[in-house]
Amino acid sequence: MKYYKIMFDDERIKKDDIVCFTEKEYERRYGVKQYDLNDGKFIDNWSDIFTFYYNEKDGNQPTDYISNNLGWFLVSHRFQQIMKSFREEQIQYLPVNIKETNTGKVLNEFL
Repeated sequence: MKYYKIMFDDERIKKDDIVCFTEKEYERRYGVKQYDLNDGKFIDNWSDIFTFYYNEKDGNQPTDYISNNLGWFLVSHRFQQIMKSFREEQIQYLPVNIKETNTGKVLNEFL
């Protein structure tokens, strides 16, 4: 069995990189707690409307891993394809929405 530890490198973050947040009532709204994703169990009741928000004035450059207030791994489709090239089919990718708070613009390339 292979194990990978993906870490956010906060020393290389640039001021234009996106950092996103979810609303305060996310547990009640989506039925998921912050640490539910840490258990390593398959999640079969995921809400595909789970939404994170960012403000373009605070950062507008998406990276392959977007930092967020829950500490979850929000990764791009590009990152997902790279992981598949390692033949890692046992990774579950859960869709999330990432919206700009003022314009409602959605970043479609993230999971």
